[in-house]
Amino acid sequence: MANQYKLATGHDNEAGFATLSFPVTCPGGIQYPVYRKSASGVVTGHGAPFVVCVAENLTDAQYNELFTASGMSTSASVASHDVTAAIPVIDRTDTFDNYNATLEHQKGVDAEYKDRRWQNVRWKLTKLVAT
Repeated sequence: MANQYKLATGHDNEAGFATLSFPVTCPGGIQYPVYRKSASGVVTGHGAPFVVCVAENLTDAQYNELFTASGMSTSASVASHDVTAAIPVIDRTDTFDNYNATLEHQKGVDAEYKDRRWQNVRWKLTKLVAT
């Protein structure tokens, strides 16, 4: 899949999209905090949807790119900012859907610095609303 993962600061800002230069995966796709099974056996998600994104082996410049694209401060230990994000559709068709969201990332918790590279960089997009 070609990397088309995009972020922009603020909501409803597709015109401000920046395509991240590094590969991003969202292994679990869009998730819900609670899943319920109906009497007929159909399972549906309830609550505010979210997605967890992951990137590996980033340089300092690439790690800072995440902060720049989302409008967050690189000096904050806990970062949270409203963004517009292009999130991959989990159907293997190389398509992305756009969402307003809140990006959350904790330095030192959601990333590991080892051998001059950022490993296991994770961020969570919460409060997803399709645009």
